[in-house]
Amino acid sequence: MSCPFSETLERARNGDAGAVEELLIPHLAGLTAFVRLRLPLRMRQRESSADVVQSIFREAIDDLDRVEARDEVGFKAWLFGMAVHKLAHKRKTRGRPSTCSSRRTARSIRGRRHASRRTVTSS
Repeated sequence: MSCPFSETLERARNGDAGAVEELLIPHLAGLTAFVRLRLPLRMRQRESSADVVQSIFREAIDDLDRVEARDEVGFKAWLFGMAVHKLAHKRKTRGRPSTCSSRRTARSIRGRRHASRRTVTSS
């Protein structure tokens, strides 16, 4: 016999790994299918739906204190809502390099420009 949802959620919030599994594992297949169907082809070439689901689960674990769901249906809605937001964010930022890599690229380009100027002026 399983615990009521509120007890499982409270145990998960307190760090009980078994309770976290009880909350998330029943949604794994459905969430994976949901993400797979909505992940654009270009993104699927760089990142698998399993990676996206893992990221959603990691964020869900970090945000368990914010869950206001009173039952399994509400929790599922919250979890799938996270997936919708994650996918929207990925679509919005696709193709843009991360801040860290864009800074490295900018430095690299500046370095090449300065090196080419030195070569031209020293001849």
